[in-house]
Amino acid sequence: MAEPAVSVILPVYNAGPFLDDAIRSVLRQGEAALEILAVDDGSTDGSGERLAAWAAREPRIRAFGIENRGPAGARNRALAEARAETVAFIDADDLWPAGKLALQLGRLQAAPELAAVSGFT
Repeated sequence: MAEPAVSVILPVYNAGPFLDDAIRSVLRQGEAALEILAVDDGSTDGSGERLAAWAAREPRIRAFGIENRGPAGARNRALAEARAETVAFIDADDLWPAGKLALQLGRLQAAPELAAVSGFT
């Protein structure tokens, strides 16, 4: 895979009912040059296995497992693996609206002095 433009950080802890929709919402962004770094934070509900299945069929997803350290520990593990200069965050029970990533990347490109963007749509 070519170097991604965006590394999407996805910490996961017992998020089975929400995980597939969260991942799909990222993959539907239309940004082909992204990677999802999903870290299972010691889930006991099968979330780790679900992440492994996603990673096996979708090359843009890399899944990791750690002992439970909380969301900050999972995010830090993913950040250590990130290959892109730009990083985006999503929680396992969140959904990104269509076009979110393109809008935010566009804003960063239009104003390179910005270090971060966030917002509601």
